[in-house]
Amino acid sequence: MLANSPPHVDMYSISTNRFHLKAIVYVLVMIFGLGTWTNLSGVWIQLPIIVPILPESWQLPAKLTLLINSANIFPILIVFASLIFKLNTAPFEVPVNFILLLTSITFAIAFAYLWDKTAYLFGTEQSIYLMILCFFSAIADCMSSTTFIPFLHRYEPVYLNAYFSGEALTALLPALLGLIQGTGKLDCILLNNQTNGTLIEIHRQPRFTVRTYFILLSLLPLGALLAFSTLRFMKTGRLKSKISRKESKDHQSRIFILMNNIEDMNFIQNTIKTINKIENQLKTEKNKTHFKTLFFSKSGRFLFIVFQSSAMLYGVCQGLTTFSLNAYSVTTFHYTIIASKIKKK
Repeated sequence: MLANSPPHVDMYSISTNRFHLKAIVYVLVMIFGLGTWTNLSGVWIQLPIIVPILPESWQLPAKLTLLINSANIFPILIVFASLIFKLNTAPFEVPVNFILLLTSITFAIAFAYLWDKTAYLFGTEQSIYLMILCFFSAIADCMSSTTFIPFLHRYEPVYLNAYFSGEALTALLPALLGLIQGTGKLDCILLNNQTNGTLIEIHRQPRFTVRTYFILLSLLPLGALLAFSTLRFMKTGRLKSKISRKESKDHQSRIFILMNNIEDMNFIQNTIKTINKIENQLKTEKNKTHFKTLFFSKSGRFLFIVFQSSAMLYGVCQGLTTFSLNAYSVTTFHYTIIASKIKKK
């Protein structure tokens, strides 16, 4: 063997290590997807337990549905603001993600200790703390869509599937935890074992309380925070280069390259104005054509169907859960909500 021969490189071990690192990143992105929506999913799972206790009673889901859906306006405002003012949100994505994850952990602990606290509003007793927590949790969860997914654009497209898989678990895992918790049991015992005796109602508590449930649920956004922090230090799976868009500079450079031999500045300026006017007209016509094509296309019809089904599922059906299910029994109410959460994801 020659003395200066190159060392043997085990290509199989290198590819195996890369695969393991990518698998780790995939799992971390899935855990990162657990950062939001867990608290609100937990509230819906706990409805069969908290509805008989809180003063709103059967009206509680309807009020919570109204508050949670009203929070959807905030990400819409942010999107419109970024389009109108041409804001670059990339520098704010990482710190905002940290804030949202910390907020989710804080809200989970706040739910554990404040869900049953009430106060008088307009002369009636209301679950003010629960409603405030649900409203701000909904704002944080809706805001996550504007920062979590843009952050994942730094990674290869396959990791976006991992994020959506983790987001699907935000309904499954709270549902499984609620399945373990149960709703307790209601028994009627005949006093003195007599035929005409008195029946005594005995309510057996769930395996653990609502407070314990939310404290356990806070572990999910905590894991998401640790996963996000780990992703910040790992380079595996990230895109090597970003596409930069400098359309205006390219247009100007092409214009001046073509006109570098023309000495009449007025002619050059008029030509530039004419070109910009033509480009603006083409963009306007293209946008109008694109809107009409999308509205009447197959994709547009599918979007309308998704909009209609989402409005019924998240806007109407959730507010009627107690009236349609609780009349049968608390157990039916409990397991139907869990089944809907599992099927939904």
